[in-house]
Amino acid sequence: MTDFALNRRNLLSAGGAVLATGVSGLLLPAAAQALAPTVSMRGGANNYLPGAPTVQRIGRYLLFAPIASGGMANVYVGRLEGPQGFRRPVAIKRMHVGFGRQTVIDEARLSSRVRHANVVQALDVVEHEGELVLVLEYVHGDSLDRLLEGGPVPPRIAAAIVSGALRGLHAAHEARGAD
Repeated sequence: MTDFALNRRNLLSAGGAVLATGVSGLLLPAAAQALAPTVSMRGGANNYLPGAPTVQRIGRYLLFAPIASGGMANVYVGRLEGPQGFRRPVAIKRMHVGFGRQTVIDEARLSSRVRHANVVQALDVVEHEGELVLVLEYVHGDSLDRLLEGGPVPPRIAAAIVSGALRGLHAAHEARGAD
């Protein structure tokens, strides 16, 4: 049986991944591969060492490794690089070809109105070389795929994950506005 702690962080991570990438996005590992966490983060992967391989710079954001892929988009771990050495881990969502600017704008507008523990926050929309990308709150945690590596998930844990995701989805539906 898998060693999985049932807590808000893990539920938020699983539920947020569902809402950020769709269920298909949970089939890929949610941890960035080959990037070393800093020693100050007590084992967390929220802050990557200087010199870690950067895929691309998008405005004030550094884009690192992919952490999920779904039918509409790829999600990457990234980092906000602010003034005076300010840094913040983020998730950066890039739509696949065929999903246009309006998709990003609609998702950003809706997610900016949702305030729920099981929904990742939209932080920014950035235009880069004609592409709009959505910058999201980064929630460190295991993917559903990793959870399933240990065998069947106990019903209580499975129910808690699904329930949390559904509560977040309900909050998103309730936040729909006139626009």
